Amino acid sequence: MNSHFEAENKRTKRCYTSTPSTAGRCLARLLNTGLNAFLGLMIGCSSVFAAEHRLVPLEGLGRPLWPTDFAVIVSAPKGWRDRESDKYSAVFIHLGESIEKPTVVMQVVVNGISSEDPPAKSDKQPMHSQLVGGDMLRRDHVSPPETVETFKSDRYGELTMWEIRGAYTAELVTILRDHVSIEASIASTNPAQLRQCIDSLKELVRSIRIIHSTEAKG
Repeated sequence: MNSHFEAENKRTKRCYTSTPSTAGRCLARLLNTGLNAFLGLMIGCSSVFAAEHRLVPLEGLGRPLWPTDFAVIVSAPKGWRDRESDKYSAVFIHLGESIEKPTVVMQVVVNGISSEDPPAKSDKQPMHSQLVGGDMLRRDHVSPPETVETFKSDRYGELTMWEIRGAYTAELVTILRDHVSIEASIASTNPAQLRQCIDSLKELVRSIRIIHSTEAKG
C-alpha cells in the first residue's frame, strides 16, 4: 500500500462527487487545448463507463470454508477510475490524479476465511483485517482503530467504518458473508483529504454485490 504514496501529499483536494465529462465537453476541450490534452482527457471520459470487476476470495492456509461459487462484483464509484486489479482486489483513484502518485487510494480486497483462521476475524475486529495485518503492521506501528461512524446499507444492514493510523491513515469497512471477508478502504498520507472522501467509500460499499456463479472460480 505504501507504494501508492511515494511522496507526502502537500495539497488538499475535494473528492469528486460527479463525472461531468460528456461528449460535448470533451469536444470543446479538444478544440481549446489540442490533441495532446484530448488524449489525456479521454482517460477521464472513459471512466464514466467504469468496468465491473469480478473478484473471488483469496485462499489462505487451511480448508476453505466459503462456497466455491462465491464472487464479488464491484466497480469504481462516481468521480473515481480504475488503477489496477487482480482476481482478488481492485484499486481505484480520483479522476485526473496520477496513476503513479495518487494522493488517495480506494480499494476492495476479498479474503476467504479458512479452517485455520482465528475465530475473532470479523467485521468487528479491524485489527484482523488484511489492510492492517497484511500491510500496515509490516510498515509501522498502528494505533488502535477508532469508530468513524456507522451507516446503513440496503444489502448488508448497519456497517461500521473504522479509522486506522500508521504509516498512512485509512478508513476501513468490512463485510463478512459466507466465511468471506470483503474489505473496502480508502487510504492517504493526508488525513484531512481522506475524510473528504468518506461519502465515496460509502457509495462503493453500498454498490458491492455478492453473487453465486459456477464461473466464479474460473
